[in-house]
Amino acid sequence: MNLLVEPEATQPQRVELQIRGAGEEVLPESITLRADGRALPLTPAEPPARFRSQITLTPGDRVELQLGYAYRLPPGPLIEWRYDPSSAAAWPADEGSARIDLRLPSTIPREAWVAVEPPPYQFDGRTIVWHFEQAAPARLIRARFVHPDAWRVINASPDGGDLSQLLTRAQTLLALASADAPDGPAFARFYPMALAEIQRAAEVAPDRPEPHLMLARLYRLN
Repeated sequence: MNLLVEPEATQPQRVELQIRGAGEEVLPESITLRADGRALPLTPAEPPARFRSQITLTPGDRVELQLGYAYRLPPGPLIEWRYDPSSAAAWPADEGSARIDLRLPSTIPREAWVAVEPPPYQFDGRTIVWHFEQAAPARLIRARFVHPDAWRVINASPDGGDLSQLLTRAQTLLALASADAPDGPAFARFYPMALAEIQRAAEVAPDRPEPHLMLARLYRLN
């Protein structure tokens, strides 16, 4: 996150910065904080903060704060990343702006996106960028993607006679449909795909119980 702050005080201010926990998936060693491109030292802090640092704000100057961290992909077929920018409301940034960058690994192509909000945002093929004229947008910033492992499974070259592949693909699509509410985008996208794949598996192996059990689970979702 890049936050442009513009202090309102008439005297220099020594301000303590606190970085709070951003979830178990955040790698602590990856957290960085910069002021106008200069790395700030981070020291451990008492909960709920994780780290703290200090900067001096000079009247009339604009300071760009940049918080960065790496996010460990959690298990499961559907990944949800979120960022709550409401903490920026404490900063004297009425005349400033904020930018949030989410850099994706190459294993998450745009086709694997399920939902990205709020609009508008920009995408350059690798990084999603939100830019706000006000430093504290009211809405939670979220992005949902198919996990790379699940994406590989559902996009593997099909072999109609390979029952194991059919069952694995059907199970993955069922898990993706199950990860969302019936009115959610993941359900709308993956429910018909799961249904088609499960029915295909039942045609290939009508005596196997797995496709029929998966079909019963799928019907219970709707």
